[in-house]
Amino acid sequence: SYLQFETYNHFERRITDSSGTFEIISEGNQRPMRNIFFGNAGLEYELSKKTIIGLNVNGNIATINNVEKAQVNVISEGYVNYNTVKFRNDSKSEVANPTYNANLTHKFDSVTNLSFSADYTHYTEQASRYNTSHYYDNANVEVIPQNRFGSTINNNFNIYTQKLDFDKAFKKTWSIETGAKASFVNNDANSVIELTNPATQTLYVDSNYSNSYNYKERILAGYFTIWKTFKKLDIRAGVRTEHTMIDGNNHPKPFTLHRDYINFFPSGSLDYKVNDKNTMQANYSYRIGRPSYDQLNPARVFNDPFSNGAGNPTLKPEFGHAMGLNYNYNNFLNVGASYNIGINNIYFYAYGDPTTKVTVDSVFNFQSINRGNLHVSVQKQIKWFSIHGFGGITFCNNKTLVHGLTVEKQWAFYYGNMTAEFTLPKEIKIQLQGYYNDTSKDGIQTYQAFGVCHIVVSKSFF
Repeated sequence: SYLQFETYNHFERRITDSSGTFEIISEGNQRPMRNIFFGNAGLEYELSKKTIIGLNVNGNIATINNVEKAQVNVISEGYVNYNTVKFRNDSKSEVANPTYNANLTHKFDSVTNLSFSADYTHYTEQASRYNTSHYYDNANVEVIPQNRFGSTINNNFNIYTQKLDFDKAFKKTWSIETGAKASFVNNDANSVIELTNPATQTLYVDSNYSNSYNYKERILAGYFTIWKTFKKLDIRAGVRTEHTMIDGNNHPKPFTLHRDYINFFPSGSLDYKVNDKNTMQANYSYRIGRPSYDQLNPARVFNDPFSNGAGNPTLKPEFGHAMGLNYNYNNFLNVGASYNIGINNIYFYAYGDPTTKVTVDSVFNFQSINRGNLHVSVQKQIKWFSIHGFGGITFCNNKTLVHGLTVEKQWAFYYGNMTAEFTLPKEIKIQLQGYYNDTSKDGIQTYQAFGVCHIVVSKSFF
């Protein structure tokens, strides 16, 4: 299949330093054009009545061209001798992402199964971006020479994954599932950054920002889960273990990374059926969330003269304990409580350099973000009318270090949504939808309260 579409994006960004003497207000438009080819093919062959093998190939090829035009108004007390920056970004990205899969399933009997799969993904990306900026005073006179910068980034990712799973049921009251998984990742990311030489107004390769980053990751994992069913109670308990080995280096910079660690992740749940109308559930799990490859990539991307972004190769995986209790009455009322303990949460944020006034978008590990939640939901349908509502309150506590400063906050916020639908004669439907989120905070960032209301009228003719 082939997909082509163009979008129009308008953005605004306001940044003020802590003293209030310097402020930049960015406003502009982006028009990315995307051309994407999708494809997939598969073959399945029955070796016997109990064994099936298969081959699958899928992937996409995409080209994205984007033109961004914007203006930055600078409000400062003598920091710079211009008031407005008008810039244009021209960028192009070409991506290919094929995935190949081979799989086998074998059914020993009606309650015993074995499956194996092997995958290979080859992701390549070639991206370029060039920016031209002009600087004007209040009289719209260009007061300093134009500034240009460019970047070229080439990514070449190879990912190999193998997985083996086995499951078996015993006497219809208990069953087991076990398996192993191995993944091998080899990523190369090369970036070349060009800046303007003020004396000659020509572009030169900046060795401070240009780099060649190689990342290798090997994960060996295994798991075991057991289910047991009683008359009114279902129990599930399991554990997963992972051995992770990571090596990274960044040329020509003297940066190397080596990690080798083993983790165990237990999980379990209890489901209790009081009677036909009342059920209760309790669950717990310990989880890991690894940073994505682009979050680890230190390649610098310049957005405009006052902002740029880069990944963080020293990111650690985030861990979390999640536990919850739920009560359900007749599929009409559901009441629940949950608590999550987050450790080393992967967190996007922006910080300003007090000397250059440049804002850097990056990512780091937030020391701890803990959340408790109480929620209730109802749903009911009465002939021509149906309603579904959901609401709750969340309590948060977080603590971390940001540039050597301790940040510790506690807060609470509430939220809710509702959908009501009326079915009228002659196949006419009226649907009311609405939701509201209170002012909330995510780590060191604050999000203002917002709400939305929709009214939809539909009519079926045939």
